[in-house]
Order: sequence, then structure tokens, then C-alpha cells
Amino acid sequence: MQQTVSKDFKKYSKYANNAVQFYTKNKIKEAQKPVIKLISGNWDNPFHFFQVGVAAQNAGDNSTALKLFDHTLALKESSQAPHSEVLKAKGLSLSNLTQFEDAIIDYTTALTLAPKNDLIYNNRALAYWQIGRWEEALADLRKAHALAPSNVKTFTNLIRSLLHRDLHGEASELVAKTQILYTKDPAYWICAGEVAKISTPIEALKCFRRAVHLEPTNASYLNSYATIFERLGDLQNFEGLDQDLLLLLSNDLVQWGKLKRIIPLHLKSTSEFQEILPALKIAVKSNQDLNLDYRKIVKNM
Repeated sequence: MQQTVSKDFKKYSKYANNAVQFYTKNKIKEAQKPVIKLISGNWDNPFHFFQVGVAAQNAGDNSTALKLFDHTLALKESSQAPHSEVLKAKGLSLSNLTQFEDAIIDYTTALTLAPKNDLIYNNRALAYWQIGRWEEALADLRKAHALAPSNVKTFTNLIRSLLHRDLHGEASELVAKTQILYTKDPAYWICAGEVAKISTPIEALKCFRRAVHLEPTNASYLNSYATIFERLGDLQNFEGLDQDLLLLLSNDLVQWGKLKRIIPLHLKSTSEFQEILPALKIAVKSNQDLNLDYRKIVKNM
């Protein structure tokens, strides 16, 4: 009997490992074969099904992931595949397939099993958000943040939800209270900038600037920084701004149109830009690339 169990374990472990490897390489069609063998067999190790389900989800094969998660839930719960985690994963796959109502049901069931899991609250909030249930989303995000205040993803989701509901005062208090937790996290500074730009755009500039300096290749952060210049007046005495503008220009994904007013004011005094400034003004206004290597110019300054 022991020999049969050991033989089955090796066989189904191989199916599971092969499927995971194919999914990791994004070879979804190839992964289907070992998945079918795994599901169709009389195997009862929940971790193998859960493991492959997560791999399928990561590869974008959410339909197969759901089958694997359901198979896991039909088996006896194990420490390697707790039902709360399986339900959380299933909810994510359902959300990926835009089945948000069903996802909320699974997240709610998961919370009965793990009522202090901040990620489940966060994920359910995102599902609520997708179907316009704003107040329920906000309530879940408040709970998620209270359970895990150091989780910056939950924090940023909460701030965006507060701003969406025009709760600027609460958002400002939360940003001030949590700064010590996220000082080195650019996502925090982007959120802080979004809150600040409502009333104090110069403070927002400083926040966006910190985010960009922490992660200078992130196009989303760079575009947030570029946007704030439209809200500000004369910044000619703002130290280091020339270098920041060159950084913005050095990324092809930045929307140059946002810089059409501020660029001529600051770069006209930069000798490296004297000759190309007229063409640069036109390029920025039309958001067209001049095919110049701005990174080289930044290094030479």
C-alpha cells in the first residue's frame, strides 16, 4: 500500500511540476496536458491543485485556475492550501474574468475563515469598486489598512478611494500619520502628491519629485510629476528643477504636452539647450520626439 501511495505521489507531483513549469514560461497550451492528467486522476493532495491553480492564474489562464481552485476546495483542507487562501485566489481569478459579484461571494466566505486577513478585505474592496459599490469598497479598505498599516498597496488604494469620495480631510490626515512608515516608498509619495495637489500644488510637486527620485524610470510616476506643472506658476528659482525636466524629457513615455509651458522657462538658461530650444518648443507642444539623446545631456551637465 505504501509503495502505491509513493508511486502515485511521484506521478502526480510530476504532472503538477510540469504544469507549473509550462505556465511559468507562459506555455498555456502545453500546460493543459499535465493539468488534465492531474484533474482526471484520483489524487487528493490539495497543495498540488492549488499550486498549479496559482501558476495558471499568473499566466492568465484564469478559467483553468478556477477549475483547479474548485478541485482544491473539494478536498480536505491542508496547511499548505488553507481554504481562505484558495478562496482569495479564486476571487482574484473571478475578478480577472470580470465576474465581480461571484468574486465578492468567495471573498466574503474567505473572511469568515480568516477575518483578520487584510489582503482579502483589499481584494474584495477592489471588486466592490468595479461594480460601483463605493461605500462598501471604502469600508473594506479602512479595515484592511487598520489590520496592516504597513501595507503600502492597501494604503494607496484607501487614499484613492477617499479622494474619489471627496474625503480630502481624512486623506490628508492619513498621509501625515503614515509618512514615517513609507518614507522610502515612491507609491506613498505619489499618493501624498495626489492629496496635496488639491490645495497646495507646490507641496505636491515636492512629493512627486521624491517619488521620481526614488524610482526615476517609472513612467507613471514621471507623468504624475509632469502633470503638476500645469497647476503652478513661476518656478524659475526652484533649485534642481532643470535636472528634473531633463529627466522627464529623457523618458519616451512622458507626455511632453504637459511640459509645454514650463520647459522654455527653465531650459532657456541651459547652454546645452540653446541651439535646440526652438525645435524643442515645437516638439513639446506637439508631443513629438526630436530623436535626441537627453540622457547624454543629463550626464554632461
